[in-house]
Amino acid sequence: MVSVKTVGKTLVVEVPYHPDFAPKAKDIGGKWQGGDIYHFDPRDEERVRALLQETFGTDGAATELVDVRFNISKYVGFRRFDAIWLFGRQIVRRPGRDMRVQYGPGVVLVEGGFPGSGGSRANPDLDPKEGTVVEVRDIPAGHTDLGLACVEVIATATDDDAPVSDAEKLAAATEFVVNGYTIDRSAQVEGKWLLRKRDKDEVMFWGLDGAWINWRELSFEDVADHLRIAHELDDAFKAAKKLPEWKESRP
Repeated sequence: MVSVKTVGKTLVVEVPYHPDFAPKAKDIGGKWQGGDIYHFDPRDEERVRALLQETFGTDGAATELVDVRFNISKYVGFRRFDAIWLFGRQIVRRPGRDMRVQYGPGVVLVEGGFPGSGGSRANPDLDPKEGTVVEVRDIPAGHTDLGLACVEVIATATDDDAPVSDAEKLAAATEFVVNGYTIDRSAQVEGKWLLRKRDKDEVMFWGLDGAWINWRELSFEDVADHLRIAHELDDAFKAAKKLPEWKESRP
């Protein structure tokens, strides 16, 4: 987890361990407080957030996550590694020559593998088999390591073909037509939802108290609380038993 918050005159940063983060944090005045906590001067917040983006692909703000296939054989080539750190986390590690390879969180083997031992006592080596590929899950979509030639982004639950919740449909919709009336986002006033009569230039708004009110603004929260998607919207209006007759109103 990555988080940034200001407490008094201190910028408090919480990050998981990463070997590259600590020395770079010191370069911009960071002080390790033990565990996963670092303290910074709030005036350096922009630099801190840039370092977090560089290392972890996020500064703690909500972001899209992706899954990837990582070809370890291509990445390693003829080089020797006892561990690989990418995407802000440890992917694989061999703790000792005769110890099995350990996988990091969210990492699973897809193809290939690793021998039971590798390297020397002083210098353990992953020594991946040819064609070794792992799947790494929940990587921030903006991480620069996603641009490596040995990395392939695969379909995830955040892709366009994933199920969409009612709340997401409601937030994305332009308008809903109910009993000849339209909830219209194209006629927003400062992000508010408006209700108008179809095919009329003059506009009045249906208030949640069951009366027509001139230029009444309906907040998104009000609409979301009282009206649901598609046929449920229709049911909600029918529940009012009788819609008031249309009356012209000019601004």
